[in-house]
Amino acid sequence: MTNNYLAQNLQFLRRRRKMSQQALGVELGLSRSNIASYENAKAEPRATMLVRIGRFFDITIDQLVDHPLDESAVSSKNKNFGKLDRLMRAQQTESANFLKKSAQLRKVIEGMKAYHELKRETVEDPGEMLLSFFKDYEYLLTVMESLVIANDELVQLVQPD
Repeated sequence: MTNNYLAQNLQFLRRRRKMSQQALGVELGLSRSNIASYENAKAEPRATMLVRIGRFFDITIDQLVDHPLDESAVSSKNKNFGKLDRLMRAQQTESANFLKKSAQLRKVIEGMKAYHELKRETVEDPGEMLLSFFKDYEYLLTVMESLVIANDELVQLVQPD
């Protein structure tokens, strides 16, 4: 990893969080001298440590190593993450509302089916027209049930794990 920005970026990110080398070392499971060696470009961390550093500072390894960081770059990144976070929360809220409405629809369908069965059982001599109506009504309920199932499958696809 020659000609990279790791040393300056690590120091910048640590100072931005107002952390000492000792405090950062504790967070990452390293000694203060390891952090100092990285910041002075006298040593480079292993790949697993780069991943841990990136996670700690919420930054990609590419950004940590290959791009010089400054306040504007970090605040621009934070603004983008803020927007993304708001969008994800809005999507989660919409998904929850969608699930709630699907559950309500399922209850309505179940109630309609129960009412339909009760009415059907109490009719003594259903005429041909009434039988046709019952069949159409049952078909409509089946279609509605299929929609609720499709809604549930859609929600499962778009929800994060």
